[in-house]
Amino acid sequence: MTSQLPLVPESFKTGSFASLLEVHKNGQLGLSDKGASTLASVGFMFSLGGRLLGSALLKKFAAHKVLPTFASLAGLCSLLVVCKLGWASAVALFLTYFFMSICSRRSSRSVSTVWVAVPNRLRPSS
Repeated sequence: MTSQLPLVPESFKTGSFASLLEVHKNGQLGLSDKGASTLASVGFMFSLGGRLLGSALLKKFAAHKVLPTFASLAGLCSLLVVCKLGWASAVALFLTYFFMSICSRRSSRSVSTVWVAVPNRLRPSS
C-alpha cells in the first residue's frame, strides 16, 4: 500500500521529507518504512484530536446528534480514500482517523460499564 503514493512535489524529494521517501524496486517513488511509521503516528495524533474534540462536543450537544454526524463524515472520508484522488484521498484517510475516534469512545465506555456491572450481580447476598 505504501507504494501507491500520489505525485510528490520536487521539494519533497530533496527537503526535510527526503528521509520519508524511497525508490522502490519497480522504479516508483514511495514511502520508506520510516515514512510509513511517521504517517501512522500522524494518524494516531488525528485520532487523539478527534477524541478530545468529540468529548468537548458531547458535553455541549446531545450524543444522538454528534455521533451520526461524525459517523457520516467518517463514511464520506472513507469513500474519498477508495476513489484514489491523490492527495485528497491521503487527507481523507487522516480525517477518517479523526472522525472514527469518537465512535470508538462510546463503544468502549459501554463495554466497560457492562464489565463492571457483572461482578455486582454475582456477589452473594448478606
